[in-house]
Amino acid sequence: MSEPCFPVKPILEKCAEFLEQAILPGLNEPLLIQKTYLTSVALRILANTVEEKGRDLIDENNGMREVLGRVLEELRRKDTLSQRQASNELMEKLDCTLKGAGAPGASLSEENARLKGALVDAIKGLDALSNALPPENMSALRHQIRTAIRQQLDHGLAHLEGVPVAF
Repeated sequence: MSEPCFPVKPILEKCAEFLEQAILPGLNEPLLIQKTYLTSVALRILANTVEEKGRDLIDENNGMREVLGRVLEELRRKDTLSQRQASNELMEKLDCTLKGAGAPGASLSEENARLKGALVDAIKGLDALSNALPPENMSALRHQIRTAIRQQLDHGLAHLEGVPVAF
């Protein structure tokens, strides 16, 4: 699992280093020196942001996998479900999603989107099973899923703060 498919951080750092060590010393015009230096600083900041985003996505994905795993575990524990077909369909979807986690070639962003979709499927599936599970279990599972979805929304919003929006 990689995000993206090539090592962005080292490439950005090498570009900044090249600007600082190879280009800057050969410049004579103050404005070009300033622009080149600021470009190298921006590249270094971007490199750290790319690495941080990857770590954030890994943490988000792990959290969603954990919640989905708890839902699946709870559904498997209930052998006397009155709505067995709906339960089996939901368990199959969740099991497939969790087994596919970290599939080769899938980017962190793709996996993140797939896991978010699975959270939505889980909440819809639990609605279909509302009479089959004890109310306290259903409430706890819904709360866990909604909390995970809320965390995803909050995290996405946090990344948008300070980003200028053009209309």
